[in-house]
Amino acid sequence: MKTGITLRREAGHGGIIPRGWQMAWYEPLRRVGVYYPSPLQRLADEYARGYLAGWRECYRACLDVMEEEIARTDDVWEIGALLTGTPKVSQEN
Repeated sequence: MKTGITLRREAGHGGIIPRGWQMAWYEPLRRVGVYYPSPLQRLADEYARGYLAGWRECYRACLDVMEEEIARTDDVWEIGALLTGTPKVSQEN
């Protein structure tokens, strides 16, 4: 016996679609459309937008750190170029 609340409905050709439900996707092999209530679709869209915005923010922060690290590496090489005029101490074996 099924006791849970169903948040999706599948309808074949000629099936009755409840009012306020929209097709989320269609499965051609089974010839079935999968429907969800409209408010849940909007919620899923908002979640996806927030997820992508957070991902872009994280990616941008990562790129900023990498650019700073590369800039710092360039500074080290410039300091090394300044120190090349110093004589090398040779060690005898």
